[in-house]
Amino acid sequence: MLKSVIRQIPNLLISLPPKWDEYELLDCGNGAKLERFGPYLLNRPEAEAIWKPSLSEIQWQKANATFIPGKGEEVGTWRFNSKLPERWQMSFQGLRFWAQISSSRHIGIFPEQASQWEWIIQNYTKIISTA
Repeated sequence: MLKSVIRQIPNLLISLPPKWDEYELLDCGNGAKLERFGPYLLNRPEAEAIWKPSLSEIQWQKANATFIPGKGEEVGTWRFNSKLPERWQMSFQGLRFWAQISSSRHIGIFPEQASQWEWIIQNYTKIISTA
């Protein structure tokens, strides 16, 4: 009986994010996520993080900045616990770019797309090497 059930399960392609030393999701829960972008810790809203965080409140309070949502999804203000530069450089597999605090919760980088960046880099390298 078990073998027939296993045969009905479709094959799934799971794309895991590549290793990225300059970004880390440290914790999430209670509608927020604690992330490290380069040397800076940011506490940003995440509506889908409905569970209890794993880290202590003390760890969350170490964030350099926390986004406080306003009345709209992209509206709010940043509360700074320490001074941040206007922007800071980050890199991913040889690509360099700037991160910066904005008037929304976004900082111009979407780490969940790192798998796509990796695919672009690999395919761009193949194209250039055959040109």
